[in-house]
Amino acid sequence: MPKHSSIGETAHLRQLINHIIKVIFLDGSIIQGELKGFDEHMNLLLTDCIEIIKTPQEKKKEIGFIFIRGEQILATSLVSAPLLTKEEHKLIKEKKKQELDTAIKKQKLDKLKQLEKKKKKVLEPKKVETLTKKPKNDNNSKKINLNLKKQKTDRKTSKKTTKAK
Repeated sequence: MPKHSSIGETAHLRQLINHIIKVIFLDGSIIQGELKGFDEHMNLLLTDCIEIIKTPQEKKKEIGFIFIRGEQILATSLVSAPLLTKEEHKLIKEKKKQELDTAIKKQKLDKLKQLEKKKKKVLEPKKVETLTKKPKNDNNSKKINLNLKKQKTDRKTSKKTTKAK
């Protein structure tokens, strides 16, 4: 049956948030890390953890992030003060939030610029060149025109000659 923490233990743990603590397990193993959270069952959430292995030279093994079940804990003790104060944690959180906000705004602005470019391309008036009809100056049309003129002059001269007779 899991043991529940008393009000005194909870208040004690609340003061240790962001502090480096040492957790001793029922089997004798020891883990040290920064306390980030806990619950009413005394389950603990630690970051930057190191397992301390009891040997003549005391070896240390890096673990990182760990969740510890409260029913496995024998004792906890304070190792050192928090690496950062609460105000420093708040400042870091605010700074990260601002950086994220500016990054999101920049992405939105870039997307808007791209859309504006596409819109401009679509709505841009197409250049229509007016084509003026130029007379064709190829040899065939010249020959036809000359032949037509000849025919006209030939008719005129043939009419004149027929009238004169």
